[in-house]
Amino acid sequence: MTDFLGLDFFEQLYLITAFITAIESVALSIFVFLKNTGSRLHRSYGLFGICVGLWSVSLVCCHLSLDLQQALLWNRLVHFFSVFIAISFYNFILILLQCRGRKVLNVGIMMAVIIGGFCFTPYIISHMSARFGFRIWPSIGSLYLVYLTFFSFYSYYSLFLVFRRFEQESGIKKEQLRYIFIALFIGFVGGSTNFAYSFDLPIPPVGNLFVFLYVLILAYAIVRYRLMDIRVAVASTVILFLVYAFVMGVPFYFFYKQQYLMSLLLMAFFAPFGPFLYLFFQRRANAALLKVQRRYQQTLIQASSGMGHIKDLRKLVKLIVRIIMRALKPDLCAIYVYNKEAEAYDLGANLLKNNAMPLLESVHADAKVVEYMFNEGKPILLDEIKIRAVDKNRVAASAVALEVAGFNAAMLVPSIIDGRMVAFMVLGDKLSGAPYTADDINVFTILANQAALAIENAQFYDEVKRSHEQLYQAEKLAIIGTMADGLAHQINNRFNTLSFIIDDLLDSIKVFQRDPAKLSVEQLIPVLELGFKSMIGNVIQGGAVVQGLLNYARHTQTEKRAIDLRELIEDSLQMVALKIRLSDIKVQIDIAQDAEVVHGNAVQLQEVFFNIVDNAHYSMTEKKDSDPTVIPTIIFHAKREMDTILLTITDNGMGIKLQDQKKLFTPFFTTKASSRKGNGLGLFVMQKIIQYDHGGKISFQSEYTKGVEIRIVLPVSKSG
Repeated sequence: MTDFLGLDFFEQLYLITAFITAIESVALSIFVFLKNTGSRLHRSYGLFGICVGLWSVSLVCCHLSLDLQQALLWNRLVHFFSVFIAISFYNFILILLQCRGRKVLNVGIMMAVIIGGFCFTPYIISHMSARFGFRIWPSIGSLYLVYLTFFSFYSYYSLFLVFRRFEQESGIKKEQLRYIFIALFIGFVGGSTNFAYSFDLPIPPVGNLFVFLYVLILAYAIVRYRLMDIRVAVASTVILFLVYAFVMGVPFYFFYKQQYLMSLLLMAFFAPFGPFLYLFFQRRANAALLKVQRRYQQTLIQASSGMGHIKDLRKLVKLIVRIIMRALKPDLCAIYVYNKEAEAYDLGANLLKNNAMPLLESVHADAKVVEYMFNEGKPILLDEIKIRAVDKNRVAASAVALEVAGFNAAMLVPSIIDGRMVAFMVLGDKLSGAPYTADDINVFTILANQAALAIENAQFYDEVKRSHEQLYQAEKLAIIGTMADGLAHQINNRFNTLSFIIDDLLDSIKVFQRDPAKLSVEQLIPVLELGFKSMIGNVIQGGAVVQGLLNYARHTQTEKRAIDLRELIEDSLQMVALKIRLSDIKVQIDIAQDAEVVHGNAVQLQEVFFNIVDNAHYSMTEKKDSDPTVIPTIIFHAKREMDTILLTITDNGMGIKLQDQKKLFTPFFTTKASSRKGNGLGLFVMQKIIQYDHGGKISFQSEYTKGVEIRIVLPVSKSG
């Protein structure tokens, strides 16, 4: 039974799919070419796609022709373009695989020109006739086997090259070749069913119905092969085909039955629902196929939101690596962080599995691969680097490829902020063998942006911390400068005492030597013993003073231990005595028995107490100058409160003016009369030590002219 244009149903379906292939092939060829006009790979695919498009157009025109001679001309064009499909596809495969075969290609081009010329003679196609239900079908000529051999050789040899390379490759490249191989199988094996009728074999050309899938998958493999699991690509294509076969097929059936009104109504009804049906089934399929992927992507997104709270750079990069290894399960993960001083990216943290090769310890900022990552500004696949670099510049490709080889990884993720690449991440292949998808790229883009911000914050925190340490040390050195007179006095006292003792001992020895009867040996020995003990005592006292000064002057250390609070206060007073006349102050120390031991850093806390006593002395001296009856007094009182010790330090000095109290812990703010007496860092340092280094609290209460009460909360010793 015949119907529309005198064609039966199968021949109509045959022509519809050929028409779809024609439009699709030309459109995708232009799209791929414009995607990267400078790429040899994209240009070669564009040429191949145009040949497929012209072949499909010629096929449609042939079967729509009412005149046999006109149909013969179109069919000869079909065979002409099929010759160049084979050779252009072989050229595309050579460029894709970057393998040798130029001589075979050149021979093929010459043969294609010759055989293409014969396609317009009866030697390839002699005439057209009805066959196996088709209104017109080509009858072959004497050289048809030459044509078929040429077409089969270049088509199936290309298929063989892809299959051979597929078994050798791994990672993303292997995934791309998987697409190519599937497309080849659908296209050339399916398209080969067109030859059976010409040899009077009753095998219908059903494979030709799926050639449009071949073009679609192949284009996808070139443009976006890295962004979708092959299962998803196939599922999406099949769903698209089935949905639109239904949406278009039902109205077409009624059109076939000449029920035109029903066909029109159904087309109007189904047309709006086609995209929704496709999206509905595609989402369901993706949810099932990508269940595991969605889970780890959600984990990575959640992790990225909490990075900014971590201030320690080492902990930050280690945490990022551990989260990625646990969620994504690649065979390696590493983060390289920019080192400004070395002008290089140093390996900050890494984890390896499956005996992965050791990573480079450092990558210089001038490295080609670093420049490439910065220019791209987004996650990139290493296989893609090689392909793109070859398209643009073979010399650059060699340099980049050599540097890339050192990573032994699948993807690089740069972290860029404010036009600077602060770090980059190296990821290996997934242990599951799955490729990195479009969603993966999007997730790692978010992760990289958050990591860049977090790393910059951590680096800024480190820089501020180092700057503060330098300020603190400068402040201590400035104070030490003011201790020079007191230190010299202490040392001179020790030397003078030692001098007196030695003179006495020498006099005693001289008396013994002149008149042993006047000073016997028994009498001399106790004198010498007492003198030597006095010398040792003065040496120890002098050494304690010097050691105390050295302890105060050295860089702050971070070790914390149990400290006797009373002993710590007394050591601090001894250090203050090198700067001020401590005898002018009345000091009271009242420490409860259960508050004698604190947990902290002795050097840091000594610095706090030194500054408090020094400031109190200045304030109390100022008060005494205005009221000579005042007795400068400073009181240390400590008591235990749960797991903390509350230490209050009270003085009866001038106190602090109300307008100055809010600025008290501000860097470089001082109430002292001159920079020689204070640089405004003491209280700022105290706050940093108590609150940030010890996890305690420091506050004050003051009324001007009535003194100051400083309240310090410190943790109790863990052993106390």
